Amino acid sequence: MKYSILNNEITFTIGEINKPMYRYISIVNLNVDIQLIDNICGSICRNGQGKSVHTQSQYIHNNGKALIYFFIHKGISNPTSSSDWQSIILEFLNFYISANNFSKATLSTKIEIWHTRITAFLNILTDDGVIPVGLIIPNIKLQKESSRTTFKKTLQNTLPQKTSTLDKLLIDTSFALDDEMFLDKIEASLRRQVSILKTVCLQHWEAIVADNNLFKKYTEHTEYSEINTLFEPCGRVVNNPPKKFSLICNNESTEGCIWTILIIRKLLLISNNTDCISNESLAKLPYFHSRPFNHKQSLLLSPVTSLKTSAFNILNAPGVFHHFCGVLSGADVAAICTLLTIEHPNFNPMSLQDAKLVGVKGKMHLITTDDNEISIFSIDKPRATKRKSAVLTLLSQKIILSIINITQPLRNILKRNNNPDWRYLFLGKQNGGEVGKMKVATSDGLTCKKSRSLIRMYPELEKAGLTRGVLSLRKVRNTMGVLKWFETGSIQEMSKCLGNSYRVVLEHYIPSSLIEEWNTRIIRRFQNTLIILACKDEDFLLDVTDFTTMDELINFTSQLVIEYKKGTSPIANLIHIFSSELPDKKVKNEAAVLNINLSSNGIAYLYAFHEFTLKNIPQIDKTNQSSAISDSVQALMNLSSFIKHACETNAISPALRDIIDYESLLLVHSKALKLKDIILDKFDNMHLSHSFWSDDEK
Repeated sequence: MKYSILNNEITFTIGEINKPMYRYISIVNLNVDIQLIDNICGSICRNGQGKSVHTQSQYIHNNGKALIYFFIHKGISNPTSSSDWQSIILEFLNFYISANNFSKATLSTKIEIWHTRITAFLNILTDDGVIPVGLIIPNIKLQKESSRTTFKKTLQNTLPQKTSTLDKLLIDTSFALDDEMFLDKIEASLRRQVSILKTVCLQHWEAIVADNNLFKKYTEHTEYSEINTLFEPCGRVVNNPPKKFSLICNNESTEGCIWTILIIRKLLLISNNTDCISNESLAKLPYFHSRPFNHKQSLLLSPVTSLKTSAFNILNAPGVFHHFCGVLSGADVAAICTLLTIEHPNFNPMSLQDAKLVGVKGKMHLITTDDNEISIFSIDKPRATKRKSAVLTLLSQKIILSIINITQPLRNILKRNNNPDWRYLFLGKQNGGEVGKMKVATSDGLTCKKSRSLIRMYPELEKAGLTRGVLSLRKVRNTMGVLKWFETGSIQEMSKCLGNSYRVVLEHYIPSSLIEEWNTRIIRRFQNTLIILACKDEDFLLDVTDFTTMDELINFTSQLVIEYKKGTSPIANLIHIFSSELPDKKVKNEAAVLNINLSSNGIAYLYAFHEFTLKNIPQIDKTNQSSAISDSVQALMNLSSFIKHACETNAISPALRDIIDYESLLLVHSKALKLKDIILDKFDNMHLSHSFWSDDEK
């Protein structure tokens, strides 16, 4: 890495000698002594020597170019004292963060570069004697706005969604419910989501067990019993197998898939190498090509798997064969941990993932009675004073025993290699191709959108709102504690369920989302109470409240009468005065008139219906016609006759003329008569089925 200063331009030469690359920095209008620029460039080249071309280029751009541009922009002359240099460094920081003429990076990126690169570059200039010793290089941090809400821990919480245009509020009007119904609604929602999650995880676990047991029977078949001839008594693979076994695992048929799985299972039983099923190890065997697995071949196993089609399609080719061989994946561990968390919420999720069957000193962590009916399992929680233990439910016992049985071949390999990972409950294939303790986070196995995860394998989880950001083992555990609180109403019982103290549960495990929703409910109910009292005699009462139907408003008002006892507050007195106004205390308006705005189109349909009925149903069979239909038809016919009579006679009193707005009614009547014939033609094309008057309507 070299540099030269010529004709108001600095030229840096980077890269190899035979393939040089150049970077240029213009120094026009630079008032600083050229010797200072020469010293800065010398420091850049000395510290960039031996680094990659990309690093040298970034070194020039982020360090030297930024400082020289600053000198040109500010027109700074030669600094002499330490105080001058201190002012220059502070101004340089301000310039670097605010100026956009040499860098379009975001503010956070600039601050990161200042901390990691420019600060180091200024220290290098200090060591080289370019700038004085003892200067303070400022350190800044980008302040982030603190979240106003605490971490949401229940499964019910979802990401913010746009409110429907039909809704009147951004919140649910569930505050119209009484206390018991409100809590029941939340409990039902949580139980529904837990039920869906448990069903999915049970399906996945049962598929793991079924597919693992499926290939045990193939070793007993005659056509596959020769598998032992492919291995020497010492466990080594036969290097020169019979011709019919050459590359047998790459035969793109169901038989080839079966041989692949049987050989992998055999290797897990007899091999002493932890990488015996890695792609590199399998490629060395005479039964495989250089690429042991291919997607086209793995699809042949789709008809025999117990996994759902959506789950099977997510698996890659190695994942399909490992699934049938009992090698657990991240999604498998996530499903099993979820089931165990639902059954035993006192198990911490992280501790459950790292659960051991045997301690370092040989102590068994899974204790089973002689009749194998009851088991006690304990896990380690580092922050706790003692291990967390629980008497396993029947389902939990079946799950743990099945996992031990499935992973036993992997456990034996680790034992033969004196690998301490054999003590762990969950064993699978690690990233390097070796078998050992599962190191994939359960969060990735649950909700990762780029790898095999439960939400990708089972779309019904996302449909239920259990998506990334909502679903986690931590939230599942907390939800089970909240459900226990719903069942018993006791914080003490909730603390026993979660295995935490009363104080910890009260402070951290009653979810803030539930508290916030309850507070919102209290506020909204009080606001609507004031609105109802202020507008109780207005016709726009429903419009100004948070209710969409009159039934909701009436239901809410009836609750107020029960909740607010008379004499307890001024508002309570107003509510009881409002509710105690009996009908006989009001002066009834016997002369009240119902005003209806009629249209010519509506009257035309009424006239047409009248004629159509008289023409097609001259005599209605009373035995086949319900009273409700008879009353409806007769009422419409009477209304039609009344309007016609009023418009076609002159014997109407002046008072009635004013009430019915006679002039407007005549205009509507004349227009309706013109439209009636058109509508009758439409009625003639209609068919009135016999079922309309059938006994079903009775």
